[in-house]
Amino acid sequence: MNTVWMIAVEVLSWIELEGLSFSSALIKTVSQLEIRDVKRVSLARRLARECLRRRNFVDKIVNHAVAPDSLSDFSLGVQAFLRLYAYSTKFTVVGREAGVQLAEIGRRVLGWKTLMPVEEALGKILAIYPPSLLEDVDEIEKISLQTFNPTWFTKYCIRLLGRSEAIKLLKTQENVLPSFLCINSFKAGEDAVLSTLSKQGVILEKFEALPLLYRIVETKTPLTRLKEYREGLFYLPNLASCLAVVAGKPMADATLLDIGTTHGVKAAYAALFLKGSGRVLSVDYPSRPMVRLQAQLKRLNIQNVDVIASDLGGNLPFKGNADVIYVTPPSSGSGAFWRTSSKWRGSNAVKRMAEVQWKLLNHSVNYLARGGCLVYSTSSVLVEENELIIERFL
Repeated sequence: MNTVWMIAVEVLSWIELEGLSFSSALIKTVSQLEIRDVKRVSLARRLARECLRRRNFVDKIVNHAVAPDSLSDFSLGVQAFLRLYAYSTKFTVVGREAGVQLAEIGRRVLGWKTLMPVEEALGKILAIYPPSLLEDVDEIEKISLQTFNPTWFTKYCIRLLGRSEAIKLLKTQENVLPSFLCINSFKAGEDAVLSTLSKQGVILEKFEALPLLYRIVETKTPLTRLKEYREGLFYLPNLASCLAVVAGKPMADATLLDIGTTHGVKAAYAALFLKGSGRVLSVDYPSRPMVRLQAQLKRLNIQNVDVIASDLGGNLPFKGNADVIYVTPPSSGSGAFWRTSSKWRGSNAVKRMAEVQWKLLNHSVNYLARGGCLVYSTSSVLVEENELIIERFL
């Protein structure tokens, strides 16, 4: 447990110090501490991620406990530990005794002298009843704290959607959203894969709108641990990317250009949708997701996808014209704020993102065949990154 908390403290510290993304901070930490235990890294990742997802309410609790001091008055290590401690004792199922044990972990990880100035605050955190902190705040802050969203985003959603619909969106949680499985028809027949998975205790429900796609109803074992997953009989896509592929209405033998391929979900599903005909080119900046995409395509034995690392702002290494172009630019990720820590970066980044999105979309059309289809999609719900970009483009 000490190692898990050491990793989590270090991840939060790097994010605070250098403004790194969560993934970058985790990679830097694991490399720096030379951690090889995958299980401990996984536990630390979840601990740090879930803490950061609730950062506004966590900070509210901590600042209340350390008053009249402020959280920012302490070292980065102490800040990180206080956040993790508040999250673990207020948002997970642990008792007072576990809180005492976590404090002891903090003393071992940071040193008792380092933690001494906040020892009293740890006891106060244990005694805090979180709902009581909502009594003297305005409605916007209350909604923001209850849904773990930045106030600017809460205001934006209410202005855009109205209070009722905005709250529905803001309350979206990962555990209520369905997960999907896509059968790899290149390796085995659909019925054969379904039969094999059924024997493994996997209960699936056909998603009628899209071929090869199934909603995961129940599974006794994490799907990525199954032999069938390792053998490439299926993979785990996200629904939005699959819908984007179908929106382009690709025909047999078509050439598809996937720009800003992110995690490669569109590329894999497009190849399956084309049933092995045609050609799919996935182009993005050199990155770890590109390496993971190549590994996934190899596991799935998909042959008609070429992965190309390139500067998306320059001339793409692609000759000819594509029948369908999928443009997936970097975005604020506001459509997935319920599961990301990037939401705390503030609203100023939206304007910068919008300019990047516009340039990428405007540049991509140069590679589209006459009569072709251009599909623009983001993981954002902000009009500045969607409707206004399209309006400007048209």
